[in-house]
Amino acid sequence: MESPIIVSGRGPARLRTLLLAAAVLAALASWGFFEWGRRAGGYDALESIKAREHLAEQIMELESRNKDLRREIALMKAAGRVDREAYGRVSREIGDLESQVAELNEELAFYRDVMSPTDGDSELQVPEGGTLTLTYRDMENLDPGIPADRSVTIEHAKYVTPQLGAYTTSSKLLPVPKPTEESY
Repeated sequence: MESPIIVSGRGPARLRTLLLAAAVLAALASWGFFEWGRRAGGYDALESIKAREHLAEQIMELESRNKDLRREIALMKAAGRVDREAYGRVSREIGDLESQVAELNEELAFYRDVMSPTDGDSELQVPEGGTLTLTYRDMENLDPGIPADRSVTIEHAKYVTPQLGAYTTSSKLLPVPKPTEESY
């Protein structure tokens, strides 16, 4: 009897290996065609990576500059508030000084009227209805070394309706004492 001939296939393992190899080759070929298409279109992966790194550095620099500018804006706003407050104070001070100057000019005009000489003589003139108070410091007085202020008030002469008054008076002679010997 003859031995039967058994024909067997190479086995399922070999078929799987061939299919796996074909799939890997197809994937590599696809990736190769993909890269070839990108390069043909002007794309370079290394240049792209360098460009991304450069852009990331620029972003970091711009964010830092932005932070500095925000800080500077905050300082300028604070300085603006200080300037406005100082301007307000200076404006009020100028207003106060202008009112003081106006008052002093009024007083100066008054004193010029009072002190202006007439007919070549120096005399004080009190304006109609006015009052003049003069004060001086007396350094030599009854208490040497202790100054005393002395004042006098001068009023402008004005017409007053005269009034007549009558008084009753009497008098008598005072006795004269006789001299004694002690008084000589």
